[in-house]
Amino acid sequence: MKWVLAHKILCPNKFVNCETPPPRRTKEILTGTWDKASYPHGTSAIYNCRPGYIKLGRVTFECTNGVYLPLQHYKPCGHPGDIQFGSFELTAGTEFVFGARVEYKCDEGYQMLSQRNFRECQADGWSNELPHCEEVICEPPRINNGNLMTPKRVYRENERLQFTCNAGYTFGERSDADCTEYGWRPKPFCKEIRCDPPTVTNGTYYPKKKVFRELEVVRVDCNPGFHFQTDNKERRAECTKNGWLPVPRCVLRPCDYPHIENGALTDYYERYKEQAFPAQLGVSIYYRCLAGYVSESETTWPLITCTKTGWSPAPKCLSKGWSATARCSEYGGLQLVILTHAKSAWQHSSHTKQI
Repeated sequence: MKWVLAHKILCPNKFVNCETPPPRRTKEILTGTWDKASYPHGTSAIYNCRPGYIKLGRVTFECTNGVYLPLQHYKPCGHPGDIQFGSFELTAGTEFVFGARVEYKCDEGYQMLSQRNFRECQADGWSNELPHCEEVICEPPRINNGNLMTPKRVYRENERLQFTCNAGYTFGERSDADCTEYGWRPKPFCKEIRCDPPTVTNGTYYPKKKVFRELEVVRVDCNPGFHFQTDNKERRAECTKNGWLPVPRCVLRPCDYPHIENGALTDYYERYKEQAFPAQLGVSIYYRCLAGYVSESETTWPLITCTKTGWSPAPKCLSKGWSATARCSEYGGLQLVILTHAKSAWQHSSHTKQI
């Protein structure tokens, strides 16, 4: 007696049936009658929404090789619509069905008037209205205290205008502006030219004011040992659109070429005085007195040094011998003052003759 072991063999192209009815769901109710013990492969089960829920496309499950799997059936919305002076792009999904999203943009030179630039495929169709594009235009701006150079009735995107400002005013940012979808950029305007009170270190200025306007000037007075930085004999600075010009500043006074009456510097300094002066602080030079004159120290080549207060000691050449001057006395007479040179000091005697 022989025993034969039998095996159940499944063919590759034979599918397994579903042994139970389709599953129950929370938000949907199964339609139809499901009272059989099993259902063949490919059987579809359709659900309707329970009260309180909205149907977002068809809900379908299908028996697939013994298991119920959902089938995605998306509700179509059709073409979303084209717009004039613009286009759209599908940014979500691959078809115009439930869940798809399209975004619109305007052509160059046009701007979108609508608040929303997109549409979405929903259960009841496309959301939002079709966007609208219109040409970007800018009205000529009104510029207080200024004027347009070549005014036009209307400007289109990327067109540029130029303007000028009245006397006493200057451009806010630039002397031109571009028409954009956001308006004029940068905003064209003129602002009053103003200068804050200057800060003058080692000196002061007048008149004193809180605000200065264009062309108003200040006069600078420097402390002893300092001078106005630029070659400006009037020591004046003017308020301009670029600020104070020249800059009101006091700097240490340099030592200029010393003009010595009846005296002269060494040949080098006399020959190259334009290059050598003004001299820096601490520089020392020699000078001599001409024939018939002598320095206060009676030396042949006295030495002077550049200091904060100028040349020290001050170079002087005095006449040798004696001299006389006349002056009025406090008593109403004529007083004769005679200066005589005696070694290293100047002495004087006075003779008064009443008139």
